[in-house]
Amino acid sequence: MQLTNITTSIVEPVTLSDAKQHLQVSGADDDAYILARIKQARQVAENYTGRVIAKQQFRAVFDAFPGVIELPRVELISVDLFQYVDTAGATQTQAAYATRKDSMSARIIPPYSESWPSVEPGYNKVTVEFTAGYENEAAPSDIQAAILLIVGELYMNREDSIVGVSVSATSLPSKSLLNPYRLHAL
Repeated sequence: MQLTNITTSIVEPVTLSDAKQHLQVSGADDDAYILARIKQARQVAENYTGRVIAKQQFRAVFDAFPGVIELPRVELISVDLFQYVDTAGATQTQAAYATRKDSMSARIIPPYSESWPSVEPGYNKVTVEFTAGYENEAAPSDIQAAILLIVGELYMNREDSIVGVSVSATSLPSKSLLNPYRLHAL
């Protein structure tokens, strides 16, 4: 499977206002810097948990239909496009399918008692575009708090190393907040 992020804009799960309040910053001088740290902190949280946090769209491409299509980085919101190349070489839309999701995975399966259609031999014959993440800045409060802690680390420690101090983008408190959301089969 080839997975590509095709999102062009992302609404972050933590607002500039929330971050400035957390950092106790009132002026606008550092707004661009803080916004960049919010994005970085969200990416750190996504990498640590293995989950999509901010709502994003992805494209997954397969050479053929697997029995079950496992979509990585759960919190599936929608399947936006599902196409395949049939044995005659024509692109078809796969309209009949079911989704199954839980806290650890999201899957697309054929309808009950049916199987996937045959595809043309070769590469990149099945394409699924899907949206994943938490909608409308609705990430759980633990994740938002962890992102704010990471923003604080990145904002306060602007150098790669500080003599006599151990610095990590994911500190113990932020890891503790993120651990319940972590996918261990990354």
